[in-house]
Amino acid sequence: MMKQFSDILLIVGFAAVDGLFFHDLFKPGEVTSVPQILTGMLSLIVIYKSFKSLMPDRTKK
Repeated sequence: MMKQFSDILLIVGFAAVDGLFFHDLFKPGEVTSVPQILTGMLSLIVIYKSFKSLMPDRTKK
């Protein structure tokens, strides 16, 4: 139960950070820094692993 809560918290938290960093990425004149890009890449990994952890394991029978 606590692991599921932490996975959901990670997904929501990283999605919020990405939203704040990249919400105006396509505005003219907006510059994205290297730390913002690295945070975005890291968040994709964290979100993927969290979703994978929340999905039922199909290999066990």
